Amino acid sequence: MKFIPIDRSYDVITGNDDLETIYTIPNFPVFMGVTTEPIRNDINFPMNFQISKGTGMVQINPLVPLELVYQYSHNSGIVGKTWSEHHKSLASFIMKYNPDNVLEIGGFTGILASHCLASNENIAWSIADPHAENNDERIKIYKTFFDENFKIDKPVGMIVHSHLLEHIIDVNKFLSCCYSNLEEDGLMILSIPNFKQFIKNRFLNCLNFEHTICLDEDFSVYLFNKYNFEIVEKEYFGESNSIFFCLKKSSVSINTELPKDVYETNKSNMLEYFRDTENFIDLINKREEKFYLFGAHVTSQFILAMGLDKNKIINILDNDYKKMNNRLYGTKLTVQSPHILEFDKEPCIIVKNGSYDKEISEQILEINPKAKIFTY
Repeated sequence: MKFIPIDRSYDVITGNDDLETIYTIPNFPVFMGVTTEPIRNDINFPMNFQISKGTGMVQINPLVPLELVYQYSHNSGIVGKTWSEHHKSLASFIMKYNPDNVLEIGGFTGILASHCLASNENIAWSIADPHAENNDERIKIYKTFFDENFKIDKPVGMIVHSHLLEHIIDVNKFLSCCYSNLEEDGLMILSIPNFKQFIKNRFLNCLNFEHTICLDEDFSVYLFNKYNFEIVEKEYFGESNSIFFCLKKSSVSINTELPKDVYETNKSNMLEYFRDTENFIDLINKREEKFYLFGAHVTSQFILAMGLDKNKIINILDNDYKKMNNRLYGTKLTVQSPHILEFDKEPCIIVKNGSYDKEISEQILEINPKAKIFTY
């Protein structure tokens, strides 16, 4: 299938044409999940990591059209102890501000809404998400993307989104739309990945065709202030998982400055990130054993696309029952439950799922105490 890629050959922060390519993965799957379609229908595309010489922002360019990247829901952010705790913590963070009229962008199944409505069922809660799946009559669903064409009856008191901002192609336009859809002194509460920790810890779910900008804390604060969002509160979730922000719409311009002198640092950090990942792949490829690979998602696609020997992989493991017996997009590998490890004498498992590695490793060792886990 042919498609027209989205050219974003400019710095997403300033709009300047000053990008430098620092790394390329020649063939990367355009969809980050599983499929039942034949492998001949899969599409791969070069993934270029570029950095702005002016600001040091790292981003992906060109991009894949949204209808391919999000052609199906892949249940990200739903399964697992860490995600469950994240949603509960974010809901508690939201409820401190006593919302009464909420627009959640990208709410999908309504997990966050259900936690908040359990505390106060009188909240008027709406969700804007083209893949929204929710039968709760208390929630109004807009099956559409949130952009400049989005229409709602009247400005809302609070906008909420979780792990969404890093997916946005034009973050400036998005924040402007959020501002215009909030009532005066309205709040925006959000969660974003802790990208500095992601890179430091070599997490493979950092940048890809979904996470197209390395929107770390410093760049986020700059953009919030640029669009007159005053930071009311900030909270870290987990050692290296997420950052929660509560922002207030302000009618007064807020002085803001770009992070200074980060080009060399960010470039060096990203090159080290790729070098260490290549070294890990080389270590695995040189071993005689065969491996299971945990995660029917982008982390497995990432390490495979960077050169992990597919012939050394027995199966993909995942806890999401909806993915069982399906094929990881971009590969011939099928997905099985981790419980198949019970029947392997001393299984070897690659676990490279970012901040979820600990809970996954603990689960594996409960299933089979003789399992050998490879993470770094």
